[in-house]
Amino acid sequence: MCAEGIAFSHYYSRVAWFNTVSVGGFWYSGIVLFLYIAHLPEKMTVMPWKKAEFIISTLWTFFYLIAAALAAGSGNSGFPGVEAFSAAAVSTLFV
Repeated sequence: MCAEGIAFSHYYSRVAWFNTVSVGGFWYSGIVLFLYIAHLPEKMTVMPWKKAEFIISTLWTFFYLIAAALAAGSGNSGFPGVEAFSAAAVSTLFV
């Protein structure tokens, strides 16, 4: 959320990648939640749901790690709000 408030955030590729990972993770979580609420994984036993969910979650964790590392490395970029963005990125790396 701190990266969304930065003026002209679409000019910075690190911010754009961080936003892409965040929004993609949000939509993935929402879709998986809907599937489990509708009990679709229980009805469709052909697909290995647990394995697919594990692979996608592992991949998305790797994306978050890359996004946090890029955001933490943008400490001297000079765009407004970089201190808050860097603090959030560093806290993501240590949590």
